Amino acid sequence: MRLTRIAQIAGFLGSGKTTTLIQLGKELSTKHGKKVGIIVNEVGEVGIDGSFIRDFGFEVKEIVQGCICCSLKGDLQSTLKILYENYGPDIVLIEPTGIAFPSKIKEIVDGLIDLPMEQAPVIALVDGARFRNMFKEMEHFLIKQIKEADVIAINKVDLIESRWDIDLLKSAVRELNPSAYIFSMSAKRGDGMNELIDIILQSNMKVSSLSDDGDSVMLSGMGRAALKLSFKAKEDVSEAKLKVVISEIFNEIANASLNSGSGLIGHVKAYVKTSSGSFKASLLDVKHGVDFSGNFKGSAREGEMTIYAVVKDLKDKVLENILEGKVEKILSQYRLDFSLEENEHGSHF
Repeated sequence: MRLTRIAQIAGFLGSGKTTTLIQLGKELSTKHGKKVGIIVNEVGEVGIDGSFIRDFGFEVKEIVQGCICCSLKGDLQSTLKILYENYGPDIVLIEPTGIAFPSKIKEIVDGLIDLPMEQAPVIALVDGARFRNMFKEMEHFLIKQIKEADVIAINKVDLIESRWDIDLLKSAVRELNPSAYIFSMSAKRGDGMNELIDIILQSNMKVSSLSDDGDSVMLSGMGRAALKLSFKAKEDVSEAKLKVVISEIFNEIANASLNSGSGLIGHVKAYVKTSSGSFKASLLDVKHGVDFSGNFKGSAREGEMTIYAVVKDLKDKVLENILEGKVEKILSQYRLDFSLEENEHGSHF
């Protein structure tokens, strides 16, 4: 009987999980002939990464409104069953939320004894460019994620100037988890992807058996908020102008969050879809600006936008008010009419 291989790509917010999944999916399907299914989890009420990954032609299942390692255990198991029965993938890539504990997801998958599945080593991505700053704010949480991984990939080495700094990062991570396999990569450039694929496909690497009963969302101390809206302009809006609008919204959200007492911007991201294409925007640090990826060329007069923010030490309602206020301010400045969609509970996203 054919076994479906389950590979969890864990890592803190903004560590590059989505970019890595897209690269892995492309390589596994085109070069290795594998049928790839993807499960994406976000704790907010709307999904961004799943929509963006789906644009690349992958079979994607989204699980939102909670963490699959805590409150949505049953959702993950049922989604895996549906994916296996309806799609029959050779490999399922799981992207948990950045505030999940890898060992709990592994334990949940192990509970599916009625399906012919086997787990690849648990892979955790570490944001090499932001590791020092994040460690100051999220030390205990990051240590836990690192300790629960079988493989640790230090990502974004393209943003690290010195090879010496990369080696120091490897040494620091090795002290936290001496038994893990550690290597460096750049998902954006494709560096290290062959090594990552070999790890996923091989079956002789040690797999951890750690488990944890804590609620990772509560322990992270991260506030979360999301909104979904449609926008319309009286004249065509160019790709460049739309990206300026997104950048200004993101900077306003980040600065307002920091000024309201947040010690860390976990991730501010958006998915924008128009008749001219779609793109994803991501902000991790105000100093380094907004990163854009996707396929949007030309101009458009209307579209849909989903924005999601995760920051430390702010209550969800405070962050929600910041999102709505800053979006209204910037879109009004650029004379873009918009309407916020409402969730099933009657409140705005």
